[in-house]
Amino acid sequence: MSSGIWSELASHESTHVQMLDQLTVGQVDLFSKGFRSVRNFAVEDKKSTVATQAMSGLDAQELTFALEGSLVGDFVNACHLEIKLPALEDVADTSLTSYVWAVGFAMIDSVSLHIEGQEVEKLSGDYMELHDELHRKPGQALQEAVFKYDRVTVPELAALSKTARTLYVPLPFFFTRGPHCILPVGKHFDAMIGRTVKVEVHCQLRAIDQIAIALPLRGGTAITAPAGLDWSKISVQLYVQQIYLEEAESKAMWMSSGSTGSYRAMCTTVQALHGKSSVYPNLDGSGTIDRKKIPLRFPTKNIIFAIADQERLGRTVAVDAAPFGSGGVSALYGTKSLHATGSDSDWNAVKSGSKDLATISQSGSDVGDLRSSGDVKEWRADGQAGALFLPGNRFDYRAAKDGVECEPVKTFSLKLNAQERVNTNLQPSYLRTVQTLAFNNRPRKGIYTYSFALDSSSPYPTGTVNFSRIHNRDLRIVANGNHGAAGDSVKELILYAESINIFEIAAGKTAGQFAYTA
Repeated sequence: MSSGIWSELASHESTHVQMLDQLTVGQVDLFSKGFRSVRNFAVEDKKSTVATQAMSGLDAQELTFALEGSLVGDFVNACHLEIKLPALEDVADTSLTSYVWAVGFAMIDSVSLHIEGQEVEKLSGDYMELHDELHRKPGQALQEAVFKYDRVTVPELAALSKTARTLYVPLPFFFTRGPHCILPVGKHFDAMIGRTVKVEVHCQLRAIDQIAIALPLRGGTAITAPAGLDWSKISVQLYVQQIYLEEAESKAMWMSSGSTGSYRAMCTTVQALHGKSSVYPNLDGSGTIDRKKIPLRFPTKNIIFAIADQERLGRTVAVDAAPFGSGGVSALYGTKSLHATGSDSDWNAVKSGSKDLATISQSGSDVGDLRSSGDVKEWRADGQAGALFLPGNRFDYRAAKDGVECEPVKTFSLKLNAQERVNTNLQPSYLRTVQTLAFNNRPRKGIYTYSFALDSSSPYPTGTVNFSRIHNRDLRIVANGNHGAAGDSVKELILYAESINIFEIAAGKTAGQFAYTA
């Protein structure tokens, strides 16, 4: 790598915060770093300006947040979307309404960082949820912050939706990926470029029927958006976390950047198999995807992937006790808690702790079958076999064959220059139970990884493979479950790679971009 400056912020168990000293060295490599202690600092979360019109209607929305007027600190190291959701109300004897599981991530189609009108990084909501599963440290689960609750049933999720909620969704841009990562902002940024730098975050939000659902009661067969809910009732704001240094330390921190007129920082970025497209590649009728020369480049730390059954987003249900078909993941819902009457259902039963609560048909015509709360299936984040499928949950990456849960992936092969990288004798479960130990957290069932690094969650490179130096990059994945037959759902491959790049600012040239873009 060429000569430059590497600046990072690191928190330690001591009372100090340490910042990687700005070292102008002849060669920046993956193993050299130094620290200078920063003893006096303050943190502030500041709201950004919404630069677009107010939201309305039911369709997908786009918001733009302008940061340049808000950036007055020394650097930024976190961004959060504040989302205020209204309370939902059931329609008596007609529907059971609920926000979808992990709605904080589910409502985001994508977020992107723009500097001086140029897109620097773009992240999908699907990747953000995968990032949360793998890189969030144990004990720091976001449950309330993103509506991502463990061990819930359908009516419990609906009950949680009856209260207005404020969510805080972290945006894992390259400068927010840990206490070592920063983005220079404000006066220092402007001084290097010689003008006020325009910084924006663009946010694409999904349609209302993708974030909240109304489950039909008394014979209905369509899952719809809750009546009365539209974007005008939802508030979305962006908060950026800024770090302020003491004046003397601030001057020392940025003096070298000001004099050289440039800034370079090593960081982790994201690549997607589907590239700039918003559509994931589909598996063929045999449940196979075979891609030659996959479009991955740069020194890459890991590959993260899941097989997504499009049936998980289905909006048609049956009237009887088994609301979904047996072809895909939604079959894991099982039977409704009330014995089938052909006309109405409560969709599940609320658990009552250690006490079993009998639930019976309200029609009075069928009281022969009782089910207790001890029999009720629940959604489990650990993906335990038999866990409940939650209607509308786009993040359920499990698979089923003829109504029985199975391992989503049958075989996985990655050939680099015609050499098999993966031991194909290992079961695919190895990729989600052992390979994931290279991350901060082991994810739920259905999420797979292949790590080239010893510690894939570290902001430092601890091992990579440089895809830019490999001509042939061939990927083949075969899925389990139902596929190919009439009535079976389509499956798609969600695949991301986390790579090392260098973010640089050059006075008079660019206000911020990655050094490697092709």
